[in-house]
Amino acid sequence: MNAVAGNGTAGLFRLGGDEFAMLFDRGHDAASVLRTLGRLLQACRDPVAFRDRSFNMSVSIGFAACDDNPCDSEALFAAADKALYHAKLHGGDQLARYEDLFERGIGHFISLDTRLLEAVRLERFRAFYQPIVCLETRRVRRIEALARLIGPDGGILAPGAWIADAERLGLMSRVSWRILDIIKSEAPMLLDTFPDLESISLNVTGAMLADDRLEEEIRSCRRADGRPWLSIELTEGCMIERGSGHIGQHLERLSEAGGVISLDDFGTGFASLAHLQQIPFDAIKIDRRFVCDIDANRANRVILEGMIKLAHGLGKQVVCEGIENRPVLAILADLGCEFGQGYHFSRPHPLETLRGECAARFDRRRRRLEGPVASLA
Repeated sequence: MNAVAGNGTAGLFRLGGDEFAMLFDRGHDAASVLRTLGRLLQACRDPVAFRDRSFNMSVSIGFAACDDNPCDSEALFAAADKALYHAKLHGGDQLARYEDLFERGIGHFISLDTRLLEAVRLERFRAFYQPIVCLETRRVRRIEALARLIGPDGGILAPGAWIADAERLGLMSRVSWRILDIIKSEAPMLLDTFPDLESISLNVTGAMLADDRLEEEIRSCRRADGRPWLSIELTEGCMIERGSGHIGQHLERLSEAGGVISLDDFGTGFASLAHLQQIPFDAIKIDRRFVCDIDANRANRVILEGMIKLAHGLGKQVVCEGIENRPVLAILADLGCEFGQGYHFSRPHPLETLRGECAARFDRRRRRLEGPVASLA
């Protein structure tokens, strides 16, 4: 890195592991620094010879500049770290510039982090629920609980406005534990509203899987007849974060406790097909990008059909996300997909809205909270 950067750096520091920080002095403008970082990016792509073998490497770079004098060093470093996170999130082997991504000052970024930390401390979250429907009977069989952040004005912030930052700050486990507390308090009403409801699913992090509390919660969340109702969803990123071997051990334990386990966003991450064989998933959830346009996109339809056959061949159930119209629903039913989720059935809603929607849409006799019919047309 020193060889590529030359004399244009004020310092090169190792932060730990494979992370480094490079500081450029004020004698270089942003354009010249970006050219230098571009050369560094290309240099790291060149194969490295070691003991008669050749290895390919890549690097992700986050860049931020500060025009203020004096410069807020902590804000500058945090902005560069956010740009780095963006580069990694979008596949790595690239350079991301903070100012290009967010078109906002560094002070705004630090303010956002502060507000998010405060929201987690004050537990300003709500659970929204989205039905998962059996495509054969068109009845609600599962429900996914989704975290929503309450803004300072009482409004609901869209997930895209804060989830990536919560993950970067290591806050998602705390958010998910809080959502679980909310689910437990609202589950009796959900189970009453949807007579065919089998489970309510919680999105979990890799850290939560290793926490003994999760197994205890699964064992304790049961109906009066003893059947468990809490299920978990995890993304392929959890396996990268914790390692598939450790994840497999944790999931075996949770499965024995009675939890239904789903692999979320299948097809979008880095998990290998071997994970489907080695790790005890009960179902895979196919991401909406492979689903929403299969009535018009032949390539996606072929890919989706292959995914469904693969899952069924391994004894897994399939949930397709992103169902938004009847033609897509009909194709999925023909392909043998068991469950569906999407705006065609219902958007995510808080408990009271979801129950009201069921009363308005499906309770022909207006029985509302006394036990509305939970069938979806």
